[in-house]
Amino acid sequence: MYANIFDNADQTLSVAQPTVRFNQFGSPDAVLAGGVVATAASLTVPVAGDYAVLWQTVYLPIAGQQDCAFGIFVNGTLQNSTRSGERSAVDQQLDTSSSLAILSLNVNDMLELRALIPEDSTQDNIILSARIQYPPFFGAADQPINSASLRIIRLGLS
Repeated sequence: MYANIFDNADQTLSVAQPTVRFNQFGSPDAVLAGGVVATAASLTVPVAGDYAVLWQTVYLPIAGQQDCAFGIFVNGTLQNSTRSGERSAVDQQLDTSSSLAILSLNVNDMLELRALIPEDSTQDNIILSARIQYPPFFGAADQPINSASLRIIRLGLS
């Protein structure tokens, strides 16, 4: 039992809308096996067990925004072992943040990847990017990439 969903477009996350989108959850390139159910914002497991959970985001540092942190929420509760973040220099083009954890999940547990932006932060959003800019810049030689991905693999029963 396993799944791989991803997003191939830019997206902006905020305190009000922290959930990462996966616009390719139903595409032929997404992989769902063993009854895992995917939506544009989540994966739901049909069988209890231990799962490897891997997520990755591609983060675009811009002026005034240099930090990003994310974590997996199971049924609305943050799983501390899945937290990861990045501090980037403003002059960098892109950076990535990712995490790999093993979670014991129950039947119908729903997983979401969310940005962790403190409500009292002066940074109010995180921008995920879906392109690398090769020279010449400004769209002439852009290479599409995935802005976010979420993968789960069942390891065994709990």
